[in-house]
Amino acid sequence: MIQTLITRDQTLERRTFRSQSGRGAPTKRSHMRRSLFAATIVGLCLGGTAAYAGTAWSIVGYFGPQLGYSYNNQNSVTANPGVAWTLHVVNSSSSSTPTGYMGVEAILYKGGSVCTSNGPIYNSSPAAYAQTVTSGNGCGNGTYSGQGYSYAWNGSSYNTYSSFSTPSQNGG
Repeated sequence: MIQTLITRDQTLERRTFRSQSGRGAPTKRSHMRRSLFAATIVGLCLGGTAAYAGTAWSIVGYFGPQLGYSYNNQNSVTANPGVAWTLHVVNSSSSSTPTGYMGVEAILYKGGSVCTSNGPIYNSSPAAYAQTVTSGNGCGNGTYSGQGYSYAWNGSSYNTYSSFSTPSQNGG
């Protein structure tokens, strides 16, 4: 409801009225809903563009500790018309995990089959994280997802940890 003061012949009158819809004054929420509705309509009018390109992230996986370091890993996949790629990142609990203690491998899948991979690559200096990207430029259009492996030094060899897979994205 909107309340206003109206001056009529030097007398103040308080009037209460409703908007034509009966819901009162527009709110921020109703503006947001209208904007979202309009954006959806525009997206639908442009065709599948909005659903055709995008980035998706896997959930975060945790592992360790290994030699006193705890880790987490995550994967992303990005698919646009003409190109798709995946990123695999492993983060350490320390800002200066020793050289060679962390490794990463990224795998890009198209329709459930391996399109391309990169790694393993290990941190070449003390670091807080290691990452690698692999691109599937030659794999063509389709549905893509990403997954990877993280490696943690245990003192004599590497323990291997799989990341969670990303949700699928259409593109390429």
